[in-house]
Amino acid sequence: MLQSRTCFGRGVTLKLDTISNFSIGSYTSISSYVYITVGSRSNSGMIIGKNVYVGEFCNFRASPGHIKIGSDSRIGQFVSIIAANHSISRSLRIYQQGYDKKINVIIGEDVWIGANTVILPGVVIEDGVVIGAGSVVTADVKAYSIVAGVPAKVIGHRV
Repeated sequence: MLQSRTCFGRGVTLKLDTISNFSIGSYTSISSYVYITVGSRSNSGMIIGKNVYVGEFCNFRASPGHIKIGSDSRIGQFVSIIAANHSISRSLRIYQQGYDKKINVIIGEDVWIGANTVILPGVVIEDGVVIGAGSVVTADVKAYSIVAGVPAKVIGHRV
């Protein structure tokens, strides 16, 4: 469901197997060439809150898995948010395997995600977090932390 005053830039791709598990809040801006995919499975979905900005060329994959982005958050250009990974057992070829059990990405309110950041499955980013550009977030981030690096580590706190 799209709320009022939602803005889409040029070339935005929404690959939605069903609209029932997808919503974008009012006053949200999705910049040009953003790619969003949400699968049809009951464990797939995406919720983007109110007054969220998503920069150009971002890639959000919620198939399977859920992605939730809290209100008043800012996401820089070329950010990837991936809600699921393939399993990697040696017993089968990777393409024959299902997805890892660690799925979903939850991003709190008032979060700033710097350009070229990658957020991997199973991560919870609490309210007020700042993530430095080029980071790879592999673990949960506590409220009002400032993180950066590969993998992202706490480098400070908002005061």
